[in-house]
Amino acid sequence: MAPIHSNSSRRLDGTVLALLLVLVAATAFVGAAAARGDALAARHERWTAKYGRAYTDAAEKLHRQEVFAANARHVDAVNRAGNRTYTLGLNQFSDLTNEEFVEKHLGYRHQPGGLRPEDTPVAAVNMSKAQFQSTPDSLDWRAQGAVTQVKNQAPCGKDLQAKVGK
Repeated sequence: MAPIHSNSSRRLDGTVLALLLVLVAATAFVGAAAARGDALAARHERWTAKYGRAYTDAAEKLHRQEVFAANARHVDAVNRAGNRTYTLGLNQFSDLTNEEFVEKHLGYRHQPGGLRPEDTPVAAVNMSKAQFQSTPDSLDWRAQGAVTQVKNQAPCGKDLQAKVGK
């Protein structure tokens, strides 16, 4: 004689099965997230070795690793989208937040005794209308050899006086 199951026991079996499926899916998701986290941690270690970065303590290292991971995920997402004419990459600033980068590296910093606009000669350029009529609609400066690799110019104004002179 076959056992008789009531509707409530069938609902319970369905609930248990659903909970087991959710548990399996959650375990797989957590495992995949941990693997991604491990891969980002290893990527951060390679990055710190490449750029000679050292942190004062474990808390700073963890914070910088989190910032690096967020920046790396952004770089990967933009590049994976494939809808840009450029690709992003990681560089010596990849463990800084946008705010930290702006604070440290952007904006003019006045250097007393530095160059003043009135001290800088300006050459006049006269061009005729005929010179503009023969210009192409577009120009790939890369093909002309006029584009170089990006260079770190340090914070704005820091080395300007030394390079240009007084």
